[in-house]
Amino acid sequence: MLDIVDLVASLRAAGGDTTAVEVKSAAGGIPQALASSLSALANLPRGGGIMALGSHPQQFLPRYMIQLASAPAPGATVRAVGATTLDGPIPTMLAGALAWARRTFTPMIVSDDDGTVRDSYEYPLDAFRELISNALVHRDHAEWSRGLAVEVRHLPDRLVITNFGGLFSITVDRLGTEGVTSARNGRLLSICQYVRTRDDGGRVVEALATGIPTVTASLAKAGLPAARFIDTAIRFTVILRRGPSATRKPVIRGRSALAVWDAIDAERTVDEIRARTGLSTANVRRILRDLRGDHFIAINGGQGRPTTYRRVAE
Repeated sequence: MLDIVDLVASLRAAGGDTTAVEVKSAAGGIPQALASSLSALANLPRGGGIMALGSHPQQFLPRYMIQLASAPAPGATVRAVGATTLDGPIPTMLAGALAWARRTFTPMIVSDDDGTVRDSYEYPLDAFRELISNALVHRDHAEWSRGLAVEVRHLPDRLVITNFGGLFSITVDRLGTEGVTSARNGRLLSICQYVRTRDDGGRVVEALATGIPTVTASLAKAGLPAARFIDTAIRFTVILRRGPSATRKPVIRGRSALAVWDAIDAERTVDEIRARTGLSTANVRRILRDLRGDHFIAINGGQGRPTTYRRVAE
């Protein structure tokens, strides 16, 4: 059982109380009913407290869970291996996902630069933990997404993690590059800063915008390709690949699309691309959208800066 009294004290010390969520003292201490209902921490199931600390949040949100499975090599008759469904509050699901990863990821023996030999896995566990905690805390809780679970698929050549609800007030290009935190579920995030998992005593999240940089650094240290982030507004997917990524030769179809691709030999604005290709602005923008959808180019810019397009180095 989580120490509710200590948690409430931490939230109060951090200014976590709001007018909408009020924690009141009781004669003789916090009543036992609080440990199961957490009504003082959340007025609604989607308010945060129940999902972070409730004994069984799925009573209110049946599909607020993680579904994990491994897929065999192509051509095999077996559809999935090690299929697992995790429920309970967020710390319990996070710990369960890490236990699944230790059972599922291929164990490896690696040597550090100083000659130290240690055990490892095909994917760094700290990167996996960051991605799962992000998926649990930032998933959408709107009515349309309540029938959808966080999904983890361990494939022969990659690991795919999907949660429903796209990025919130941030773009893929800014992930991990700026010290900006963006919370779809602010109250839940605030609570999870102080909630710890039972297996290792670690905080569920830190909310300091260090999660994605940690993933990037961990993958680089393991000699793996950088994570690929895909935001489609209604879902967010992260793909980790096992081996170093080979340089991908883009397949550009159509004379106009090829002309735009050739024009982006450096960072270019729409006007520069239009001038170099002779195409209309509308056509240039349409082709740029297609190239971005295929992850061949990326967009740079922001408030007070011109918008430019560049090729993506795979």
